[in-house]
Amino acid sequence: MTKISLKVLAGDKPRLSQWEYYRGRLDELICLNSRVLLYGDAPTWLWLKVAQHLQDKVKSLSYELREDKVLVLFDRELGL
Repeated sequence: MTKISLKVLAGDKPRLSQWEYYRGRLDELICLNSRVLLYGDAPTWLWLKVAQHLQDKVKSLSYELREDKVLVLFDRELGL
């Protein structure tokens, strides 16, 4: 599983104008058809853009909530 911190990816003040840079970094970090776990504080627009970008590239995408809980956004093997 690939863990990606959105805070590390985009820094303290993410900017929509930098999306192409963030997208390129994501592509470097993931393997096609892998499982990805996102975590860290980030604005809602960044979470949505990342999820949209990864939806056709990864097998599953999850978000780590506080207190060690994980929210599965989608999982192709489970049909979610």
